[in-house]
Amino acid sequence: MNVDEFRALVDTPELRSTVSAVELTAACIDRAEALQGELGAFYSFSREAAMADARRADEHRQRGAPLPLDGMPIGVKDNIDVAGLPTTAASAALRNNVPPHDAEVIRRIRASGGVIIGKTALHEFAFGSTCDSLWFGRTLNPWDTTRLPGASSCGSGVALASDLCIGALGSDTGGSIRGPASFQSVTGLRPTTGAISNRGLISLSWNLDTIGPMARSVRDVAALYAAMVAFDADDPHSMRAPTETPSPLRDGAPTGVDLRITIPRIFYEHLEPEVAEVIERAVGVFKDMGAVMSEVDLPEAVDVRPAALAVMRTDAWAMHQKLLERSPDLLSPDMRERLPLAKNITGAEYARFWEELRRWATRVDRLFESTDLVVLPTTPFVAPRISDVEAWKDFRMGLCTLPWSAAGTPAMSIPAGLTRTGLPIGIQLVARRWHEQTLFRAGAAFQTVTDWHRRRPPVRAA
Repeated sequence: MNVDEFRALVDTPELRSTVSAVELTAACIDRAEALQGELGAFYSFSREAAMADARRADEHRQRGAPLPLDGMPIGVKDNIDVAGLPTTAASAALRNNVPPHDAEVIRRIRASGGVIIGKTALHEFAFGSTCDSLWFGRTLNPWDTTRLPGASSCGSGVALASDLCIGALGSDTGGSIRGPASFQSVTGLRPTTGAISNRGLISLSWNLDTIGPMARSVRDVAALYAAMVAFDADDPHSMRAPTETPSPLRDGAPTGVDLRITIPRIFYEHLEPEVAEVIERAVGVFKDMGAVMSEVDLPEAVDVRPAALAVMRTDAWAMHQKLLERSPDLLSPDMRERLPLAKNITGAEYARFWEELRRWATRVDRLFESTDLVVLPTTPFVAPRISDVEAWKDFRMGLCTLPWSAAGTPAMSIPAGLTRTGLPIGIQLVARRWHEQTLFRAGAAFQTVTDWHRRRPPVRAA
């Protein structure tokens, strides 16, 4: 199967049933292995287990009862457990960590017919934005190898952009799914906090993290979400949905957007000029499809960022303090620098930070009393150059994404366009908690009249 044939299967899900899951899985792994040295998207592969999963998917199809994911090849961020494969979190401290059991989301995906092909690259312990691992090497942005590939779920974004898989999993603390989705011209969802089990995830922040799905299209992201979402009684952070949520895109993609959309002006200030142009055109698409637009001042979105960073850093310190103190040589200089940032935060300060986050979440709840969707840039800039990496160690990647993590709301980045030099830009859609369906409706409608999610970086032979 050549790359053009594979792309047709990615872009047209109806065609996938014409190819066996075994053939599709083999094509993905062959291509991913062939490009591994060039892109560094994966850390490990599971060919034998993947082919067994693919055969099961084919057997269900042959019996006339295809599973929901029907053999979809999926890459998994390497801080999520897959039985029999190392879960390293890109750290030398975990190079020999081979879990005997799947994370709960992996179990659910396999039960739905998904095929796990391997583990994708990330920033060490998901605590950063460069995706440059001292132990495993650098993951490159296929759109421009001189630029960063995104935040910590970078390997999943690069794998999707380069047609190495059809679906992928990432984790998102302050924007680690949405950032790579924006920089790689793919779709990435941060679900409602607590909607998807984190059991089997090596967390950065117990309180802010969530696993989420990524793919080129909203349609495939919705299918992955449907397979993943469930209450997990064994995960202390898991939450029950307040009402039964409908199956995503059950009736196909909508052709219009009969929604109230709010533009938070504060996120549109200080955008790079080309980002502003692309976002303005994308907002115009929603308006042309029937959305009712309004604007709002939202200064609290900026005010909450220091508290959210403090919570994230304190959680990371609590998790990794013993490792830093006992075996600092197993951590990169970057981690040795980052982890102590919260060392001197007191319990009283941590409590006050949490109170700020709760007040912000209440403000967001009130905002959604009068709107269905908030629309803003995913990042205010295009992918930064690797040569400027020192300027990106202060979590600037999360300028537009971190506030929604702090509120616990679902947020999705979808491809919005390219700059004149061919760099992708994403637009972020935010809905009230447990209303992922609103994101899917709006995003799928956008993707019926645009083709940015089908744009690819330069072809790489495999």
